[in-house]
Amino acid sequence: MVKLNSWEIAIIGIFSALHFAVASLNIFFEIFAHVTTDAILCTAILLVAMFTTQRPGVASFIGFTTGLLFFIFGNPIVAIPAWLTRGVVLDLIIFGLMRHKACCMKCTGISAPIGFFTSTMLGFGLSTLFFAGSRPFFFSLTFFVLITLLGSGVSVIGGYLALKIDSRVAPIIRSRIGEKSVTQT
Repeated sequence: MVKLNSWEIAIIGIFSALHFAVASLNIFFEIFAHVTTDAILCTAILLVAMFTTQRPGVASFIGFTTGLLFFIFGNPIVAIPAWLTRGVVLDLIIFGLMRHKACCMKCTGISAPIGFFTSTMLGFGLSTLFFAGSRPFFFSLTFFVLITLLGSGVSVIGGYLALKIDSRVAPIIRSRIGEKSVTQT
């Protein structure tokens, strides 16, 4: 069982809202811009939250919350497992397989493309099977896999961006949180 303190819950809430807002903008872009925006910005948001808290499960909570928000605002229920999958994959690769603390280009460079690819393919596969039948799935699968592979490669930029943001933002957040916990005790 994951025990979170109040500041970690606040970080999850803030980053979930930001993640949902950025992901919601994707409907205004063509498929290539959607892939790059989603791959870069959404990946960076998830990773910065992980870097800031240094806790396993944070990306999974944000992914679940984002999927739930999409479902509440009218998207199919497929959004929940798709977004949750990205968070779970990031958590499992960084904190589980690599035993890192979300710290370097190696952990972001491996986890970001795999997380993007699995969540995108799961969302596409479930949406196509449940809502469009099997015929469109087979005609568009090759194109969609190519676009998803492109987005997976581009998601490494999101990992790099997260590392740059983390070096500036996370120390400030951690110092403020440290000041609050010292004054409260």
